[in-house]
Amino acid sequence: MQEKCQMIEFQQRKCSIIFDLSSKLARVLEFCTCEIPQAFLSGADTNLRRLVELIVFVLNHLTSVADPEFFDLTLRRPGQTPEKVNRPMTLAPLVGIILNLLDASLLTNREQNDIVGNFASMDCGDTLISGFKYLLEFNWVYNPRGELGM
Repeated sequence: MQEKCQMIEFQQRKCSIIFDLSSKLARVLEFCTCEIPQAFLSGADTNLRRLVELIVFVLNHLTSVADPEFFDLTLRRPGQTPEKVNRPMTLAPLVGIILNLLDASLLTNREQNDIVGNFASMDCGDTLISGFKYLLEFNWVYNPRGELGM
């Protein structure tokens, strides 16, 4: 039984580390879209396409799960600290990425990849609409204890 408990703790720690790394990657991508938006808006469409796919993937997994409380239930598990694992930590960089690219695309008059067109060309229009609606309605007020007023 003790081995089983240690294995569960190890798996929880591993999931927490992966979540933390994923959140940090999103923040790095947000920084890149702010400082060098041309890397996504100019040249090959692949960079912007992959970034849009990442945004759709994360939105889909945080907003369209069968049980809307799934993410929150995961946070309440023993060993999960709300300071390290929370919804704003994942969603804020996505909003930043979108806004950075939209701002950069409005500032330049040259030929570039179309971020709105990339989102529109995804095969999951309903998921995107509900994901963006979720972002717009999200309560961004964060409590230091890790709870959100949703």
